Amino acid sequence: MTQKERFDSRYTKLTSGRIQEAGKTLKDRAKGALWGLVIGDCLGSPIEFHDRTDHKWIDKIEPCPHWRLPKGYWTDDSSMAFCIMQSFVDHPEDFKVEHVAKNFADWMLNGLWSSNGTAFDVGMSCRNGIWDYKHRKTLKNGSEYGQGNGGIMRFAPSWFIARKLFSDRDD
Repeated sequence: MTQKERFDSRYTKLTSGRIQEAGKTLKDRAKGALWGLVIGDCLGSPIEFHDRTDHKWIDKIEPCPHWRLPKGYWTDDSSMAFCIMQSFVDHPEDFKVEHVAKNFADWMLNGLWSSNGTAFDVGMSCRNGIWDYKHRKTLKNGSEYGQGNGGIMRFAPSWFIARKLFSDRDD
């Protein structure tokens, strides 16, 4: 059996044939992508800041001791992805980075989309960019070296935004 055949077999078993039902609309796919991101965030948060060989294998959602979060609570990465998606939902025809910056500021200052009602793990690049937006009215991304894996996680909403903005399809 080839690697592709093994994958296809496992995927069919995993989805129990539900592949035909899943993701029929763009909204369904967006929900699936965001909840998948949250699950990955919850799985990874207990080992955040550890060396990749300095922890046990993660196979279930556990509490996050570093941030003192109960199991199932997401971190800044999911919160910020939700902020990006919220910007698009609120402004589907006039989506601008300023909308995202406003939601990021609301997250950092008021806990918007935070799993525990308050922002935590605000990195220096994010903090500086939000501060610049609030006080200098500028949009600054930070330095090239200040971009971590959280930036990749927060990238999930961009596919849906691009799909809606640059596609003829209205699904």
